[in-house]
Amino acid sequence: MPETGIVGKLGIRQTAAPRRRGKKIITGGVMKTTAEYLELALQFEMLATVERDPNLKADFERQSLAYRKLAAAGMEEPPESPA
Repeated sequence: MPETGIVGKLGIRQTAAPRRRGKKIITGGVMKTTAEYLELALQFEMLATVERDPNLKADFERQSLAYRKLAAAGMEEPPESPA
């Protein structure tokens, strides 16, 4: 089902919440890159800037912070060498 409103306009798709397994971050079986996390953080920051509902605005800000933390965690780990 396509997203509606500003979420759909920004192209944000709802996915399962990320979970940790060891040092890798698993999101629906696909590991995201640091750049992807930063892009999602930016999208949620943009949503927060235009949101009028204070509760939803706070949720968007928390989600942005969570993606920035995931990006930071990804930058701390050395890249995996090809097998």
